[in-house]
Amino acid sequence: MKKTAKGKSNGKQDVARLAALKILSSPDIFAQLQGALHGLGLAGWEIPLGLGVCFAAASRFNPYPQRVQIQEETPGTAEYITRSIAPLLPPGDVIIIDPTDEKPWEQFVQSPNDKVLYIPSTVMESEIGLSQFDVHGDRIIREIPERKNGRVVTHKQEVKGRFVCISADRPDWELRRSRWLTMVQKDRQAATPSATAPPNLEEWQEVDRLLKERAQRRVLFPEWGQIVVEQMREQNDKALRHVPSMLQMWRTMCVIRSFQRAATATGKSLVASFEDLAEAILLAKKVFREGCWFPSPKKIFNEWPARYVRTGVISPVTGKSIVYEKREEPTHWQSVLP
Repeated sequence: MKKTAKGKSNGKQDVARLAALKILSSPDIFAQLQGALHGLGLAGWEIPLGLGVCFAAASRFNPYPQRVQIQEETPGTAEYITRSIAPLLPPGDVIIIDPTDEKPWEQFVQSPNDKVLYIPSTVMESEIGLSQFDVHGDRIIREIPERKNGRVVTHKQEVKGRFVCISADRPDWELRRSRWLTMVQKDRQAATPSATAPPNLEEWQEVDRLLKERAQRRVLFPEWGQIVVEQMREQNDKALRHVPSMLQMWRTMCVIRSFQRAATATGKSLVASFEDLAEAILLAKKVFREGCWFPSPKKIFNEWPARYVRTGVISPVTGKSIVYEKREEPTHWQSVLP
């Protein structure tokens, strides 16, 4: 009986894994993700926010994951979006901090890697005072008030790890906003949910596990990647602040899209491609405010050191196909022989 039950369980996992591989190997993976978000109850202006949080969550398996601020027009929106996408991730991977409840924080402290940490605000009020949070680099610093011997004192904790941070707030100091991306709530009214069937959560959780496995490989950036940084520098010095975010988005998109390339099924490393970069930038420009500092894929493509090149991608947000093409005349060499 136990063997049968175990066999059935393994068979169910195998089915979910095959379905997850099919999702990841499809060029319209982001369209399928949007369909899953609709099935979870998101709609209208909420979909880009959910898409941005899901993409950031996928970065938590890479070194230096993203941090995302959701600028709210109505309180509770950031938490609503975070809770809505949580079922797509393995149980326990999304941790929502509450200053009055120590349990979520202790859960995070015990295992900070590969977590999506939601902090409502960098300053939160508890019964005995203000709790403060600061996310800097791969660290989060927490200062909380404690009552000891009849007085209130501040207790400071610091945790290092590879985690994604989602918040309605973020550090004030500009130089400490490395890898922070911003999404803005577009409407104050709730969007009307569609009659989309709920997604198969086991399949999407398996997608997440497969991304974790693939992210263990080293991601190599091509030499022409310097073009991207140079073009950002040409825009404005402020654009250089967002180079870490751009590189992390490129890396994350490379891991996601690697399943679409049969050649990457094996090997110890992945090579970030122009197509990975193009889709990352197209996503950023539609979802994240910092995307305005990223150069256009077309401009990068025009500087790409290749001839007779034609390629295309699908916009992760609009689903439209975009073709990039250039035709440079090759150099003709004339023979010196008669």
